[in-house]
Amino acid sequence: MIIIITKIEIKGKTPEQIYNWILDLDDEKYKKWHPAHKAWKTIKRTPNEMGSIVYLDEQFNHFRLKLTGKLVKVEPNRFLLYKWKSLISGYFSLAFESTNTGAKVIHKIEVGYKGLFGKIIDLLLKKFYLTKAFEEALEKHAKEEFKNLEMLI
Repeated sequence: MIIIITKIEIKGKTPEQIYNWILDLDDEKYKKWHPAHKAWKTIKRTPNEMGSIVYLDEQFNHFRLKLTGKLVKVEPNRFLLYKWKSLISGYFSLAFESTNTGAKVIHKIEVGYKGLFGKIIDLLLKKFYLTKAFEEALEKHAKEEFKNLEMLI
């Protein structure tokens, strides 16, 4: 399993504000959020958010992500977990915590497979796609986009 975690402090905003902003994303807001964002579409939205499906397209550095995700766990104002459907199996989560000056966001990506064959695939992913360069670019991107919320919310 490959895990990439980025922690971001957002000044002057509450976890509830960030949580609600994320759930109310549309294509226009997504593109304003960060220049790397190309497209956002809510494919299905459910009343309690569980089972909602979203599509995103973004490019940071030379890495392009086009993913469709289903919201599989929701803790209002605290946590969102998406299961991504793509060639690479994975999860993406956002956790929100209060701080003295605002909120902390914990941005986490988990990618990988189980078993011996899974370990081999994970090694190949780390060598050819989810490289150190990818990890550094993703961390930089996550920090930039969430700091942008200080101005957008």
